[in-house]
Formats: sequence, C-alpha cells, structure tokens
Amino acid sequence: MGTVMSYRDRYMSLDPTYTDKYGMPLLRITFDWHDNEYRMAAYTASKMEEIVRQMKPESQADSPAEAWESLRCPHLSKYAHDRRRDNGDQSCKQRH
Repeated sequence: MGTVMSYRDRYMSLDPTYTDKYGMPLLRITFDWHDNEYRMAAYTASKMEEIVRQMKPESQADSPAEAWESLRCPHLSKYAHDRRRDNGDQSCKQRH
C-alpha cells in the first residue's frame, strides 16, 4: 500500500500504568493517521477497485469486512461455491 512517514507525534514509550508479569513496563505506541495516509489509502482503494472492475469477477464483496469474513469462513460466505466446505475455524462456528 505504501509507507507511513515519521512525525514527531508518532513514537514509542514505556507505559506508566501497564506492566508485564515481571513488573516491567509495557511498550506503548502513540500513533495517529495524517492526511498523507488518508490520501494514500484512498488512492490505493481506487486503484484496487479499477483492477477488480477490469477482472470482471462473478461476484465481489460489498465491504472490506465482508471480504475478510469470506476468507475466514468460506463455507459461510455468500460467494462460496461449496457451502459444505469447512476450514475448521472455531470462531466461524461460534459466531454463525
């Protein structure tokens, strides 16, 4: 997709509150998206949509979440050709 630029408001530090089982402070990551990342994500998404349209798939997901779900639980996907297939993912069985 691209790279995320370094900015002064993105940094790692030792968490003053949370510790591991040995009492050592955990690593805290401070990060927020900037305009550059939003523009890069929008550009990448538009290019991916263009590629998908040119491929002329029989069907496609309506959202990234739906696409992820169809990969995780293919036997439950509305796009699955064989709904009997089971990938053994217990979380699919529990949620559906």
